[in-house]
Amino acid sequence: MKSPIILILFLCSVVAAVANQISASLHQAVGTHILRIVEAGQRAQIVSIPFLKPSVARGRLNGVDLETQQLQVNAGTLSTAAPNAALILRITSGINAGAWFILDITSSNSESSIAVKDNGLAGAIEDLQGDESFAIHELFQLSELFPEDGSLCPAAPIDQKATQVHFFDGREFNKYWLSNGSITAHSGWTVADRGMLNYAGNTAILPGTSFLIVSPASIEPIDIRLHGTVVSQQLKIPLYPGYNFVSTVYTLPQNGPEDDLYNLNHIGLQESGFRPSSNGTNADLVLSFDPTSGKFGQSFYLDVNDNQFHPTSQNSNNESVLTTAPGSGFVILNRGDTYLWGRHSQ
Repeated sequence: MKSPIILILFLCSVVAAVANQISASLHQAVGTHILRIVEAGQRAQIVSIPFLKPSVARGRLNGVDLETQQLQVNAGTLSTAAPNAALILRITSGINAGAWFILDITSSNSESSIAVKDNGLAGAIEDLQGDESFAIHELFQLSELFPEDGSLCPAAPIDQKATQVHFFDGREFNKYWLSNGSITAHSGWTVADRGMLNYAGNTAILPGTSFLIVSPASIEPIDIRLHGTVVSQQLKIPLYPGYNFVSTVYTLPQNGPEDDLYNLNHIGLQESGFRPSSNGTNADLVLSFDPTSGKFGQSFYLDVNDNQFHPTSQNSNNESVLTTAPGSGFVILNRGDTYLWGRHSQ
């Protein structure tokens, strides 16, 4: 079986050349990634966005208003953000570094207050000290990543003949498909909602999310090139009860060999709440995705004795460890309560 790991072109030389300077000052470096979204002869790929967009604003909080669920910032902080952009505020200092909040600009009281939407999703404002440094990022949108004119991803009158994108987490499943406009009132990314087929090209993709791209039979692979920020801390990712399609993003090396940065044993699951087991029975699992069969592939459990991940199958190589490289994706089956996953600082 061909490996499901995504083809990666990461400008390590760029990051290595500036990592010390960036890490000490802006906590930001940039990279490029070639993401294979369609493989010839395979109907489905699990992929992810390996970067955040470069920040549109950086600063330090001036306080937190718990009653109104708003963060206090300097006036004009969001002046460079695109109108109607989906935005997150990422905490970059303190014990909550890596937490992030979806911003609700329309509900903000003033230019120096920013309302938070869905507090608790990937951090809680009540846990903040109120003086943390932050970076604000626009989120990638479906139409931005995957052109809607059918030049890259096939469009069609109905979903079964078109390119589809499937999002899963423990809460819900969402399917988007690329309409050519011959039946729908619009062309572009489409979602079914309450009996209506609505335009969905402005759907924002949350950090740490992986998703399935289901494509009509293709004889040629399809790649897209992405540019973005290499962050200094792994982001906090919510894991809900059930199956969660997740991913890592590029982070600057902190300690140890860079090759181990995305080894399953080194991405912080052990410290975050992943439930261990002695044999994989009734425990949380990490599952790979087999693009050839379109089903889950190898699964891994966290051994309660050595605190390391091992394959659940007796026929698997015990030394085999899933690599969770950015741009690819994997699945976490959470059999417990919701928790936040994130690599802990050393």
